[in-house]
Amino acid sequence: MKLKLFITLALLCNMLFANAVPDVVNRKYDLREEVAVNQITCSASSTSLCQGTSVALTFIANGTYNTGNVFTAQLSDASGSFVSPVNIGTKSALVSGTIPAIIPSNAIAGTGYRIRVVASSLATIGLDNGTNITVFQAPIASISGMSTICSGSRGTVTFTGTPNATVTYAINGGPNQTIVLDATGNATLMTSPLSVSSTYSLVSVASSGSVCSKILSKSAMINVIPLPVAAISTSTPTVCSGSTGTVTFTGTPNVTVTYKVNFGANQTILLGTGGTATITTPIVTDSTTYSLVSATSSGGCSQALSGNVTIAVYSAPTGNSLQGPCVSDPSDATLASFILVGTNIKWYDASSGGLLLPLTTVLTDAKIYWASQTNPNTGCESSRCPVKATVMLVPVPTGNALQMFCNDPLNPPTVASLVASGNNNWYAVATGGFRLAPTTPLVDGQSYYATTVSLPCESTTRFKVTALVTNNAVTLSGNQGICVGLTTVFSPSAAGGTWISSSPAVATINPATGVITGVSAGTATMIYSVTGTGGCPDATSTRNVTVNSAPNAGSNAIVSICSNSGPIDLFLFLGATAQPGGIWTPALVSGKGIFNPSVDAAGQYVYTVAGSSSCLANTAMVTVTIRPNEMPIFTPIAPICSGSTLAPLPTTSTNGISGTWSPSLNNIATTTYTFTPDAGQCATRTLLTITVSSNPVMATFNCDPTLATSSNSVFFDWSNVVGYIKYNYTYSINGGASITGSTQVSHYEVFGVSEGQNVTFGIVSVEGVPCFLPSLITCSLPCKTNVTPIFPPIAPICSGGTLAPLLTTSLNGISGTWTPALNNTATTTYTFSPNAGQCATSSTLTITVNLKPKFIKLTNYFLCDNDNDGSVCFNSRAKDAEITGGNTNLIVEYYTSPNGGNILPNTICMKTGFIQLFFAKVYDPLFPDCYLINSFSVNAIPLPIPKITTVNDMHEIYVDNTTVAQPLLLDSQLSGIYSFQWYEDGAAIIGANSATYLVNIFSPNGIRNYTVDVTNSATGCMGTSLVFTVSQSPVPAPSGNRLQYFTAGQTLANLEVAGSGILWHSGPTNRSASSNVLPMNTLLVNGMTYYASQTINGYESPTRLDVKVQVTLSNNQFKFKDLKYSPNPIVDVLHIQSEDVIKKVSVCNTLGQEVYRQKCNTLELHLELSYLVSGNYFIKVESDSKQQVFKVIKK
Repeated sequence: MKLKLFITLALLCNMLFANAVPDVVNRKYDLREEVAVNQITCSASSTSLCQGTSVALTFIANGTYNTGNVFTAQLSDASGSFVSPVNIGTKSALVSGTIPAIIPSNAIAGTGYRIRVVASSLATIGLDNGTNITVFQAPIASISGMSTICSGSRGTVTFTGTPNATVTYAINGGPNQTIVLDATGNATLMTSPLSVSSTYSLVSVASSGSVCSKILSKSAMINVIPLPVAAISTSTPTVCSGSTGTVTFTGTPNVTVTYKVNFGANQTILLGTGGTATITTPIVTDSTTYSLVSATSSGGCSQALSGNVTIAVYSAPTGNSLQGPCVSDPSDATLASFILVGTNIKWYDASSGGLLLPLTTVLTDAKIYWASQTNPNTGCESSRCPVKATVMLVPVPTGNALQMFCNDPLNPPTVASLVASGNNNWYAVATGGFRLAPTTPLVDGQSYYATTVSLPCESTTRFKVTALVTNNAVTLSGNQGICVGLTTVFSPSAAGGTWISSSPAVATINPATGVITGVSAGTATMIYSVTGTGGCPDATSTRNVTVNSAPNAGSNAIVSICSNSGPIDLFLFLGATAQPGGIWTPALVSGKGIFNPSVDAAGQYVYTVAGSSSCLANTAMVTVTIRPNEMPIFTPIAPICSGSTLAPLPTTSTNGISGTWSPSLNNIATTTYTFTPDAGQCATRTLLTITVSSNPVMATFNCDPTLATSSNSVFFDWSNVVGYIKYNYTYSINGGASITGSTQVSHYEVFGVSEGQNVTFGIVSVEGVPCFLPSLITCSLPCKTNVTPIFPPIAPICSGGTLAPLLTTSLNGISGTWTPALNNTATTTYTFSPNAGQCATSSTLTITVNLKPKFIKLTNYFLCDNDNDGSVCFNSRAKDAEITGGNTNLIVEYYTSPNGGNILPNTICMKTGFIQLFFAKVYDPLFPDCYLINSFSVNAIPLPIPKITTVNDMHEIYVDNTTVAQPLLLDSQLSGIYSFQWYEDGAAIIGANSATYLVNIFSPNGIRNYTVDVTNSATGCMGTSLVFTVSQSPVPAPSGNRLQYFTAGQTLANLEVAGSGILWHSGPTNRSASSNVLPMNTLLVNGMTYYASQTINGYESPTRLDVKVQVTLSNNQFKFKDLKYSPNPIVDVLHIQSEDVIKKVSVCNTLGQEVYRQKCNTLELHLELSYLVSGNYFIKVESDSKQQVFKVIKK
């Protein structure tokens, strides 16, 4: 089409055309060619972009474009200039759309970028997006880490890159995690304890405070070396004394194994490439235990181990080296009397060689015999031990076979009263039975049996004694109730004795006759004593007597009362000793003791109190008289003026009657007062009237300036008072001296008054008018001109500073007062008000108060010593924003003293475990003297160091195939304000967040490593424990001696093994094979071997403890003599005592595991067991030839 346009040059500046006529010089043109008008606008999907990131550009293209046209997105430079634009995306199109573009990765960071779109055909340059675009620098990050660590240890991973950027990473391809780089572009990650090699891979990095991020692919590898393992065994569990044994160590090849011999110092051995090493023991003469301590690889990885083997030695039999029987006939003492512990014991007459002696050999006193034993496994005969014979003869006690005793109730005869020769034990039967306690009461006609005791022996034959016990008693009779002052008599069943009273103050008794005299009310015991007969001691009997008080009617009395008095109780006049409940004669109208003068006659009234079976009645008399009433008389009171002083009225009348007046005195009105006599005076009430006259006043009293005769005078005028003779006046000028005088006229003029002064004038009295009330009036002389007070200015102060009191007299001599009160916390304008009479105006004064900075309460620091090096550092500037509330105009300085001193540096370091108090001073530099100081504390906290422990220091759980039979409780040893996270093989255990963790799941790997992170909830400080390794093994067999002794008739229940749920079997086969479970009442057979298993939580041990039994002559042969132990249950210390020497004590838990061992050589032992956890334990006490096991409970 044809288009005719008129275009000005100004319009062309804002439009783009194709094929336009070029001659345009600010005038009209006529275009006659076809013209296409194109225009392009655009917008970006975001105005905050990053280097290398994508952006969608939406553009609107108006006009027509040729086929093949390409729209190109262009980026300006950082200042928005398109002089050298950069193409960042294209789109082939003829219409509007969206161009996907990418910000160049080398673009310079800036805030003034613009974007535009240009077309290739028709060639068109579009407008820019119209808004500045910010291009941020893309963040970077890299990763590095420790290459090799031991299993269960922590590794270190280091991240570096753009400062304050957030780095996203993953562990072994797991979920994403993040860490923030510090202001220097660094961050260090301490890994959790690791048990397998782990890869830490970068995922992305994002800048702080912007939208920039970047995908990353770098990684760091931490190689984890498994911990070495080792086990211990022996092929020589028993050897003969003087032989050697072998101990074999197996485990990880080429590791160093640390072990102990008999729990002594650490020793080491290196396993070969095959993972084994064997040692030959030194010659042994006593049982020796080899225990594992730890295993250490050549790379330095180590872990603690448990397990031990014992090489048992058959030495000479054990027992007391001095032995002998207690016999009455020397021929009864034979070798069979000796007690030794051993197997197949043989007796000789020499230490080597010599003759083999039969057990029937009669012992020779003080001779030494020699014994050996034979190893049942090897058949070798041991060395010999000496036993010296001591044959002890014990005689039968002698004495009186019939012994007599008196049955004294206060000291009855007992077993201790029996007499026999020697040191004795007494029994109730001729043989057997229990020893009687010395305090056992004797029974008349009973036989008792005595033995002779000569330690360590007691005679086997007993001496018989029959006891005869005689009674001795006296009975008393007689009347047990009397009256005070009367008598009775007690009679005894046995004459010849004497009497005494337990309470002579209640009753006395004649010592010979038994006559009792009552003294005072109460109960007394009469004691009768008589000399004993028939071998009995003196006898004593008692009998009580009760003494009753005589009735008391009180004392005679005389009572005088008024005729108008009220009723009175006559009983009150009898005195304090009178007893109630008596009868009045003659009877009163009240029927009781109440006397009423209006109905009862004057006279004598008798009060009678009845007596008892042992006491007579008692009487007292009250005489009553009645008196008439009297009128009180008072002197009249003269009239007074209203308001005058009124003296108190007399409280005693002129005729001697006392009392009180009512109502209260009134000096302003005429009043009649009533006098009421005090009680008990036989008087009536009376009246008294006091007249009060009114006070006249002046009708008018004022100042009249029109009548003043001088400019310096004040004229006062008042109305006359009726009856006046003259007026007495007083006046003062401006509160000065008072001037007095009198006048006979009703006016007065005061001269010498200055402008502004006031005059106070008053009529104080009027002669001829006695009740006149004084009148006052104040008048001022007006000011003609006023002066303004002048004061010096006050310098500004800081809020809270001291303000001196303002001057109360101005520089030009004006006195006055200031309002409001001084305020030292805010700028205030004060007003000065001149005192009256000065012809001055008020004035103002402003005092500027510069406010101190507002001080926000500071929080205290808790700083964790993360590397536990004993010190922590912090940046004091981190407190600035908190102190100033974000006000950057304020200055903050830090000190260690509230009084200032040296300003502290930005970085402050202090020792761990201390709390340091710091002081912050904040002020505005415009007002440096207006500052505030506040304090805050920094608590340098050491990390909590948990230590994993278990009961009995166990490191294993017991399993049955894949089922846990006995779990293991791990304890961090910390409690209170802590949070917990447990790890297994370096991985956090979900839900394991308490101070303890129960290992109760079977592991195919067998060995697991545990750690725990402990965080102080109050401070946020976190510490990590050392690695604690837990292994697993089948339920173990119970523990105990494999050779045990018994006496005929004992059963499996008498065998002593330590464990839980013990079952006895006839064979050594495991539980999967057939073998009989023997009942506990199975009789023991000499030489038989029995096999014990234990059951823990329902799971039986696959292995069994073999116990061979051997008969002995006496069960006491291997028991300790008089073994005592206490307390049980125990808390901390167990006391053990025996008459046999104790040489070794062992403590085992119910699983048969030995938890404590102690060697000793004593008759009394104090065993410290406070470290044991609560539960049941077996205590094994051993000597040369004896052993005994007992169970205790630990609280």
